[in-house]
Amino acid sequence: MKSDDIAASLPGLRRRAMELLDEGRVPDLGRYNAGEAMRVLCRLALEQGTAPDALALLHELQVHQVELDLQNEELKASQRALEDALREQTILFEQAPVGYLMLDTLGVVRHCNQRAPALMGVTRQALQGMPLDHLLTATSREQLRHMLALAAGGAPPQTQVLELLSGGGAGRALHATATHRSLDDSFLLALMPPPAD
Repeated sequence: MKSDDIAASLPGLRRRAMELLDEGRVPDLGRYNAGEAMRVLCRLALEQGTAPDALALLHELQVHQVELDLQNEELKASQRALEDALREQTILFEQAPVGYLMLDTLGVVRHCNQRAPALMGVTRQALQGMPLDHLLTATSREQLRHMLALAAGGAPPQTQVLELLSGGGAGRALHATATHRSLDDSFLLALMPPPAD
């Protein structure tokens, strides 16, 4: 069986590695410390009785090395793509026209985007780490707990009107929608001002 036929029958990286070797694009083995094993292989390759097996083993090692190099290149490309996607998603989250809060299971704000503190009339530093219900009227606290319980139970997102405390009582209202994130058992709360009349 020709090496082309063998390569065609092998999956992905293995086939590509064999093609690169057949084209003479062998990786620089000088950067790998093969040491004693390579000396033994070379010695065996020079002896008539063991030469075919030693050369086959040497070729197999080269194929494995090229496979590893290809995997490394693919991993680096995947890492760059993931970093680009994360950067893009972070920008979308941070600059969204909607206020976003990440709440833990106790309703404490763990993270927020730029819009959320502006909608709530507090600084970002004050908002992060604060239980959200400290900013809400008593009625809205109950609505928030109910909304989070429904979201945790898998109910579709529902929008509620939450009233913020101001000075001595109720202040402005915000429309809020909660989504449960099972990955880390947290909640994403979207906040929007009510539509203008």
